[in-house]
Amino acid sequence: MEGAIQRQDIDVDDTLADDSGSVDFQLLAHEEQTKALIPLKEDLADWLAKTLNIDINADNFLDVLDNGVYICQLAQLLQRKSQESTGSMECFRVKGVRFRENAKSGTWFARDNTANFLTWCRAWGVKEECLFESEGLVLHKQERSVILCLLELARLGSKYGIEPPGLVKFENEIEEEESIIPQFITPINKHVLIEEGALLPSPAAKRRRPKTSKLHLEVERFAQKCTCPGCLQISRISEGKYNVGGKIVFIRLLKGKHLMVRVGGGWDTFEHFLSRHDPCRVLEFKREDGKFLFIQGKYKSP
Repeated sequence: MEGAIQRQDIDVDDTLADDSGSVDFQLLAHEEQTKALIPLKEDLADWLAKTLNIDINADNFLDVLDNGVYICQLAQLLQRKSQESTGSMECFRVKGVRFRENAKSGTWFARDNTANFLTWCRAWGVKEECLFESEGLVLHKQERSVILCLLELARLGSKYGIEPPGLVKFENEIEEEESIIPQFITPINKHVLIEEGALLPSPAAKRRRPKTSKLHLEVERFAQKCTCPGCLQISRISEGKYNVGGKIVFIRLLKGKHLMVRVGGGWDTFEHFLSRHDPCRVLEFKREDGKFLFIQGKYKSP
Protein backbone atom coordinates (compact mmCIF):
# COMPACT_ATOMS: atom_id res chain seq x y z
CA MET A 1 0.00 0.00 0.00
CA GLU A 2 1.72 3.14 -1.21
CA GLY A 3 1.22 6.37 0.63
CA ALA A 4 1.78 10.07 0.43
CA ILE A 5 0.94 12.82 2.81
CA GLN A 6 -1.46 15.67 2.25
CA ARG A 7 -0.35 19.25 2.15
CA GLN A 8 -2.04 21.40 4.74
CA ASP A 9 -3.55 24.79 3.93
CA ILE A 10 -3.07 27.04 6.94
CA ASP A 11 -4.42 30.58 6.96
CA VAL A 12 -1.95 32.87 8.67
CA ASP A 13 -3.93 35.06 11.07
CA ASP A 14 -2.80 37.84 13.36
CA THR A 15 -1.55 35.38 15.95
CA LEU A 16 0.98 33.94 13.49
CA ALA A 17 2.10 37.05 11.59
CA ASP A 18 3.51 40.41 12.60
CA ASP A 19 2.79 43.81 11.02
CA SER A 20 5.02 43.01 8.07
CA GLY A 21 3.24 39.75 7.38
CA SER A 22 6.12 37.59 8.63
CA VAL A 23 5.01 34.26 10.02
CA ASP A 24 5.91 33.33 13.60
CA PHE A 25 7.09 29.79 12.89
CA GLN A 26 8.05 29.16 16.52
CA LEU A 27 4.47 29.84 17.55
CA LEU A 28 3.20 27.63 14.76
CA ALA A 29 5.54 24.81 15.80
CA HIS A 30 4.38 25.22 19.40
CA GLU A 31 0.76 24.93 18.31
CA GLU A 32 1.55 21.77 16.34
CA GLN A 33 3.27 20.24 19.37
CA THR A 34 0.38 21.23 21.65
CA LYS A 35 -2.04 19.52 19.29
CA ALA A 36 0.11 16.38 19.31
CA LEU A 37 -0.12 16.24 23.13
CA ILE A 38 -3.93 16.07 23.20
CA PRO A 39 -4.19 12.25 22.84
CA LEU A 40 -1.61 11.76 25.62
CA LYS A 41 -3.52 14.11 27.91
CA GLU A 42 -6.79 12.32 27.19
CA ASP A 43 -5.25 8.95 27.99
CA LEU A 44 -3.58 10.14 31.20
CA ALA A 45 -6.66 12.08 32.31
CA ASP A 46 -8.81 8.96 32.01
CA TRP A 47 -6.19 6.98 33.93
CA LEU A 48 -5.90 9.56 36.74
CA ALA A 49 -9.68 9.87 36.98
CA LYS A 50 -10.01 6.13 37.45
CA THR A 51 -6.94 5.66 39.65
CA LEU A 52 -7.51 8.61 42.01
CA ASN A 53 -11.27 9.00 41.56
CA ILE A 54 -10.99 12.67 40.54
CA ASP A 55 -12.69 14.87 37.95
CA ILE A 56 -10.09 15.51 35.28
CA ASN A 57 -10.02 15.60 31.49
CA ALA A 58 -7.78 16.86 28.68
CA ASP A 59 -9.27 20.36 28.84
CA ASN A 60 -8.67 20.96 32.56
CA PHE A 61 -5.60 18.73 32.83
CA LEU A 62 -3.05 21.22 34.21
CA ASP A 63 -5.67 23.25 36.07
CA VAL A 64 -6.53 20.21 38.18
CA LEU A 65 -2.92 19.17 38.80
CA ASP A 66 -1.15 22.50 39.26
CA ASN A 67 -1.57 22.73 43.06
CA GLY A 68 0.47 19.53 43.41
CA VAL A 69 -2.12 17.74 45.56
CA TYR A 70 -3.16 14.96 43.19
CA ILE A 71 0.33 14.16 41.97
CA CYS A 72 1.39 13.74 45.62
CA GLN A 73 -1.61 11.47 46.19
CA LEU A 74 -0.48 9.46 43.17
CA ALA A 75 3.00 9.15 44.70
CA GLN A 76 1.48 7.91 47.96
CA LEU A 77 -0.59 5.33 46.09
CA LEU A 78 2.44 4.07 44.17
CA GLN A 79 4.49 3.71 47.32
CA ARG A 80 1.70 1.87 49.13
CA LYS A 81 1.10 -0.48 46.20
CA SER A 82 4.80 -1.24 45.85
CA GLN A 83 5.03 -2.10 49.55
CA GLU A 84 1.98 -4.37 49.32
CA SER A 85 3.25 -6.00 46.15
CA THR A 86 6.88 -6.66 47.03
CA GLY A 87 7.24 -6.18 50.77
CA SER A 88 10.78 -5.00 49.97
CA MET A 89 12.48 -2.94 52.66
CA GLU A 90 13.86 -0.76 49.86
CA CYS A 91 10.35 0.66 49.42
CA PHE A 92 10.23 1.64 53.08
CA ARG A 93 13.58 3.43 52.92
CA VAL A 94 12.11 6.03 50.57
CA LYS A 95 10.24 8.59 52.67
CA GLY A 96 6.62 9.14 51.79
CA VAL A 97 5.72 12.43 50.14
CA ARG A 98 4.26 15.14 52.38
CA PHE A 99 1.93 17.80 51.04
CA ARG A 100 -0.79 20.31 51.91
CA GLU A 101 -4.18 19.12 50.72
CA ASN A 102 -5.66 22.65 50.81
CA ALA A 103 -2.95 24.26 48.66
CA LYS A 104 -4.30 26.78 46.15
CA SER A 105 -3.12 27.03 42.56
CA GLY A 106 -0.28 29.47 41.99
CA THR A 107 0.67 29.74 45.67
CA TRP A 108 3.90 28.93 47.49
CA PHE A 109 2.21 25.85 48.94
CA ALA A 110 1.47 24.59 45.42
CA ARG A 111 5.17 24.99 44.59
CA ASP A 112 6.12 23.22 47.82
CA ASN A 113 3.80 20.31 47.07
CA THR A 114 5.27 19.97 43.58
CA ALA A 115 8.85 20.20 44.89
CA ASN A 116 8.12 17.45 47.43
CA PHE A 117 6.66 15.29 44.67
CA LEU A 118 9.77 15.77 42.52
CA THR A 119 12.02 14.92 45.47
CA TRP A 120 10.05 11.71 45.96
CA CYS A 121 10.37 10.89 42.24
CA ARG A 122 14.15 11.24 42.37
CA ALA A 123 14.36 9.05 45.47
CA TRP A 124 12.13 6.53 43.74
CA GLY A 125 14.53 6.34 40.81
CA VAL A 126 12.62 8.30 38.16
CA LYS A 127 15.12 9.49 35.56
CA GLU A 128 15.94 13.18 35.48
CA GLU A 129 14.89 13.49 31.83
CA CYS A 130 11.38 12.42 32.86
CA LEU A 131 11.05 15.21 35.45
CA PHE A 132 10.15 18.90 35.29
CA GLU A 133 10.62 22.07 37.33
CA SER A 134 8.12 23.05 40.03
CA GLU A 135 7.30 26.20 38.08
CA GLY A 136 6.74 24.07 35.00
CA LEU A 137 3.58 22.62 36.55
CA VAL A 138 2.46 25.49 38.77
CA LEU A 139 2.69 28.05 35.96
CA HIS A 140 1.81 25.60 33.16
CA LYS A 141 5.18 26.09 31.45
CA GLN A 142 6.20 22.46 30.90
CA GLU A 143 3.09 20.57 29.90
CA ARG A 144 4.98 18.02 27.81
CA SER A 145 7.43 17.26 30.65
CA VAL A 146 4.57 16.82 33.12
CA ILE A 147 2.93 14.34 30.73
CA LEU A 148 6.18 12.39 30.28
CA CYS A 149 6.66 12.20 34.05
CA LEU A 150 3.14 10.89 34.64
CA LEU A 151 3.57 8.31 31.88
CA GLU A 152 6.74 7.10 33.56
CA LEU A 153 4.92 6.78 36.89
CA ALA A 154 2.14 4.88 35.14
CA ARG A 155 4.74 2.41 33.85
CA LEU A 156 6.08 1.96 37.38
CA GLY A 157 2.58 1.58 38.77
CA SER A 158 1.72 -1.16 36.30
CA LYS A 159 4.48 -3.29 37.85
CA TYR A 160 2.70 -3.10 41.21
CA GLY A 161 -0.80 -3.96 40.10
CA ILE A 162 -2.15 -0.54 39.13
CA GLU A 163 -4.02 -0.76 35.84
CA PRO A 164 -2.04 1.32 33.32
CA PRO A 165 -3.32 3.84 30.76
CA GLY A 166 -3.87 2.76 27.18
CA LEU A 167 -0.47 3.85 25.89
CA VAL A 168 1.38 1.84 28.55
CA LYS A 169 -0.76 -1.19 27.67
CA PHE A 170 0.34 -0.72 24.07
CA GLU A 171 3.98 -0.59 25.19
CA ASN A 172 3.64 -3.86 27.08
CA GLU A 173 1.95 -5.41 24.05
CA ILE A 174 4.75 -4.27 21.73
CA GLU A 175 7.45 -5.54 24.09
CA GLU A 176 5.76 -8.94 24.21
CA GLU A 177 5.46 -9.01 20.43
CA GLU A 178 9.14 -8.16 19.97
CA SER A 179 10.21 -10.83 22.44
CA ILE A 180 8.29 -13.52 20.55
CA ILE A 181 9.02 -12.61 16.92
CA PRO A 182 12.74 -12.42 16.01
CA GLN A 183 13.63 -9.36 13.98
CA PHE A 184 15.43 -10.01 10.68
CA ILE A 185 15.24 -6.56 9.13
CA THR A 186 17.57 -5.30 6.42
CA PRO A 187 17.84 -1.73 5.17
CA ILE A 188 15.04 -0.89 2.73
CA ASN A 189 15.01 1.81 0.10
CA LYS A 190 12.20 4.20 0.99
CA HIS A 191 11.07 4.33 -2.66
CA VAL A 192 10.43 0.59 -2.78
CA LEU A 193 7.01 -0.63 -1.73
CA ILE A 194 7.20 -3.53 0.71
CA GLU A 195 4.70 -6.31 0.11
CA GLU A 196 2.48 -7.13 3.09
CA GLY A 197 4.06 -9.99 5.02
CA ALA A 198 7.39 -9.62 3.18
CA LEU A 199 9.42 -9.96 6.37
CA LEU A 200 7.67 -13.09 7.55
CA PRO A 201 9.98 -16.13 7.68
CA SER A 202 8.30 -18.64 5.35
CA PRO A 203 6.63 -18.64 1.89
CA ALA A 204 3.41 -19.88 3.47
CA ALA A 205 3.46 -17.00 5.93
CA LYS A 206 4.16 -14.59 3.12
CA ARG A 207 0.94 -15.57 1.43
CA ARG A 208 -1.08 -14.72 4.53
CA ARG A 209 -2.50 -11.24 4.24
CA PRO A 210 -3.32 -9.37 7.46
CA LYS A 211 -7.00 -8.71 8.06
CA THR A 212 -8.18 -5.20 7.39
CA SER A 213 -8.60 -3.61 10.81
CA LYS A 214 -9.80 -0.18 11.83
CA LEU A 215 -6.19 0.69 12.61
CA HIS A 216 -5.06 -0.21 9.11
CA LEU A 217 -7.96 1.66 7.53
CA GLU A 218 -6.95 4.80 9.42
CA VAL A 219 -3.31 4.47 8.35
CA GLU A 220 -4.46 3.87 4.79
CA ARG A 221 -6.69 6.94 4.93
CA PHE A 222 -3.69 9.09 5.87
CA ALA A 223 -1.48 7.53 3.21
CA GLN A 224 -3.97 7.93 0.34
CA LYS A 225 -4.61 11.65 0.86
CA CYS A 226 -1.98 12.55 -1.69
CA THR A 227 -0.71 10.94 -4.89
CA CYS A 228 2.27 13.16 -5.75
CA PRO A 229 5.35 11.32 -7.04
CA GLY A 230 8.16 10.91 -4.55
CA CYS A 231 5.83 10.67 -1.56
CA LEU A 232 6.93 8.90 1.57
CA GLN A 233 6.17 5.19 1.14
CA ILE A 234 4.05 3.56 3.86
CA SER A 235 3.43 -0.19 3.92
CA ARG A 236 2.13 -2.71 6.40
CA ILE A 237 4.39 -5.52 7.61
CA SER A 238 1.95 -7.00 10.10
CA GLU A 239 -0.92 -5.76 12.26
CA GLY A 240 0.23 -2.56 13.95
CA LYS A 241 3.71 -2.73 12.41
CA TYR A 242 4.61 -0.57 9.42
CA ASN A 243 7.46 0.47 7.19
CA VAL A 244 7.38 4.26 6.89
CA GLY A 245 10.00 5.50 4.47
CA GLY A 246 12.36 2.65 5.35
CA LYS A 247 11.82 3.07 9.09
CA ILE A 248 10.11 0.22 10.97
CA VAL A 249 7.56 1.63 13.43
CA PHE A 250 4.74 0.38 15.62
CA ILE A 251 1.40 2.17 15.25
CA ARG A 252 -1.61 1.85 17.53
CA LEU A 253 -5.12 3.32 17.53
CA LEU A 254 -5.83 5.05 20.85
CA LYS A 255 -9.47 5.36 21.95
CA GLY A 256 -10.57 4.42 18.47
CA LYS A 257 -9.59 7.79 17.00
CA HIS A 258 -5.92 8.72 17.58
CA LEU A 259 -3.18 7.11 15.48
CA MET A 260 -0.13 6.90 17.72
CA VAL A 261 3.44 5.97 16.75
CA ARG A 262 5.91 4.42 19.16
CA VAL A 263 9.04 6.59 18.96
CA GLY A 264 12.00 5.86 21.19
CA GLY A 265 10.69 5.61 24.73
CA GLY A 266 7.53 7.60 24.06
CA TRP A 267 4.68 8.30 21.67
CA ASP A 268 3.80 10.76 18.92
CA THR A 269 0.70 11.23 16.82
CA PHE A 270 1.00 9.76 13.33
CA GLU A 271 0.25 13.15 11.78
CA HIS A 272 2.99 14.90 13.77
CA PHE A 273 5.41 12.04 13.11
CA LEU A 274 4.86 12.36 9.37
CA SER A 275 5.33 16.13 9.47
CA ARG A 276 8.82 15.57 10.89
CA HIS A 277 9.93 12.58 8.81
CA ASP A 278 8.42 13.04 5.36
CA PRO A 279 10.96 15.08 3.32
CA CYS A 280 8.37 15.91 0.64
CA ARG A 281 5.72 17.11 3.05
CA VAL A 282 5.29 20.85 3.25
CA LEU A 283 3.21 23.27 5.23
CA GLU A 284 1.41 25.71 2.96
CA PHE A 285 0.87 29.14 4.51
CA LYS A 286 -1.77 31.33 2.91
CA ARG A 287 -1.18 35.05 3.42
CA GLU A 288 -3.72 37.83 3.30
CA ASP A 289 -2.21 39.17 0.08
CA GLY A 290 -3.04 35.88 -1.63
CA LYS A 291 0.57 34.71 -1.82
CA PHE A 292 1.73 31.34 -0.51
CA LEU A 293 4.80 30.37 1.46
CA PHE A 294 6.02 26.77 1.51
CA ILE A 295 8.14 25.35 4.33
CA GLN A 296 9.48 21.82 4.10
CA GLY A 297 8.61 19.64 7.08
CA LYS A 298 12.25 18.71 7.73
CA TYR A 299 13.05 22.36 8.44
CA LYS A 300 10.39 22.72 11.10
CA SER A 301 11.38 23.09 14.72
CA PRO A 302 11.27 19.71 16.57
